[in-house]
Amino acid sequence: MRIVAILANALLLVLTLLLLLGNGFEMESSEVPLVLTMLVAPILSIVALLLRGACSKDWLARYFERRAFEERQKFNALRPRLAQQDATPKAGLATPASHSGVTEGPPSVS
Repeated sequence: MRIVAILANALLLVLTLLLLLGNGFEMESSEVPLVLTMLVAPILSIVALLLRGACSKDWLARYFERRAFEERQKFNALRPRLAQQDATPKAGLATPASHSGVTEGPPSVS
């Protein structure tokens, strides 16, 4: 996005210079502020964009980093509860702890 902004400002600067060259730099005094703004604004924008560090991030990248951080925090908060749920025994038939010598089934009648 930064490169697109730099290219757009450079294009605006070139078009402004072509417009001035086409008129032979002849302008009325009321047009001077407009022409100066059209020349200075793209130059300042290009300088600001070039001086901006490559590691700095725009608002959209910061927004997504913040969202990812919040999701990690939520997951880390849920982790102890998930571990407790895994530790609880599942409902169902209980298995005997030890065999007490009792055979299965009803006693036989003799």
